[in-house]
Amino acid sequence: MKRKIVYSAKIKKEEGKTFLTSKDKKSVQEVLDSWSDGSDLRITIEKLSAKATHNQFEWLYGVVYEEVLDYFQNVQGYEDIDIDDVDIFFKRKFLTVKKYDAINNVTYEEFKNKRNLTTVELKEFIEKIILFCAENFHITISTPEDMLGVQ
Repeated sequence: MKRKIVYSAKIKKEEGKTFLTSKDKKSVQEVLDSWSDGSDLRITIEKLSAKATHNQFEWLYGVVYEEVLDYFQNVQGYEDIDIDDVDIFFKRKFLTVKKYDAINNVTYEEFKNKRNLTTVELKEFIEKIILFCAENFHITISTPEDMLGVQ
């Protein structure tokens, strides 16, 4: 199985030059050093976008969630579940955040709204689902890169 690390870093721009902050430079180096087997690496640099794209949501609902739904209905025999159940399952697993209500002195959990995620955050969410499904359900869900033959 491929080993993959997604890392977000901030850059600075001074006097026309772009560079990582000292903290991020050290963190990136630690990630690279952790890859001690001498493998070739593919490093992708993406600009964070303000919002996840329509195509990402089409992939999530039309491919990823459909594959998981098929697994639950046809392999596990849970015929009464639907896409919304699959969505709630993975939001609970990967998009739950703890909140604190100071007025009532209560801690509670809620889901992050997928519509407020950036393109990178939604990509990471989808990648977590794909990895989880491979490790726990033994199903392979293709990524858009797999479908396009991107190496």
